Amino acid sequence: MKLESRLNLLNWTETKPVHSIAQATAEYSIEGEVNGILHSNYTIFYSKYNKEDIHKSTSEFKGYSFFESADNKIMENILFEEQGDFTNGITSGKLISEIANGEYFFNDGKMMITMECS
Repeated sequence: MKLESRLNLLNWTETKPVHSIAQATAEYSIEGEVNGILHSNYTIFYSKYNKEDIHKSTSEFKGYSFFESADNKIMENILFEEQGDFTNGITSGKLISEIANGEYFFNDGKMMITMECS
């Protein structure tokens, strides 16, 4: 069963890139068919870095994200391996674990996430 929810960025902290590589931490709220908080840690590789406007940069990222379920009824707490990219101001990515998988994307100007138990 595929479940869809809205993904909202609560907090983002990122180091300045050194040799095109940066580290970041983020926290997201997930609201919809699945509810909870996603805590993420990333390593980011910038293939194009725009220091005047970072949203005009192009990057790929990998990391780990811990999903903390708000109710544990539909989906329990899960640790995901995460990978994605940021291009033209749009981010998308995949979440992978042994018990569930997910992906996130923009849809009608909203950041959405889908999750599916294995």
